[in-house]
Amino acid sequence: MTYAIKGIFGNSFSEEYCFDNFTIGEVAEEILKVRRKYSPFEIVINYNKDKDVDIKKIELYSKIKEIINSWDPLKIMDISLDNEYCYEIKEITGNFNENVNVENLSNLINEVFKNTYNELYNANKNEEIKIAKELNKIGENR
Repeated sequence: MTYAIKGIFGNSFSEEYCFDNFTIGEVAEEILKVRRKYSPFEIVINYNKDKDVDIKKIELYSKIKEIINSWDPLKIMDISLDNEYCYEIKEITGNFNENVNVENLSNLINEVFKNTYNELYNANKNEEIKIAKELNKIGENR
């Protein structure tokens, strides 16, 4: 994250905004503190002030996010924010319906992650089925 911050400031602004590593680390730490302070639920509610909020969809997203982040198919959660897989979670949530089953979910997981990460995604079918079973339990409890 510190390199990303340095890159943003170094590439977007003049040299006067470039920090030494210590200061960049402090900035990264503050960003993470603020990010952890707000739950995804609060962020979605605030973002959608003028729109009808589908609470069930938010709850579904949150449950799927917990499962996917715990699985961490790329093994990067130790060094990234908890929204690393937000695109993939959004895709899975959007395709989650009453007719969902383990086979469909495992295929969806494979398709979504392969499309996003290509060769970086190398989970085997058994892992996908295990995660699909966990996700399917959510559908059964809805």
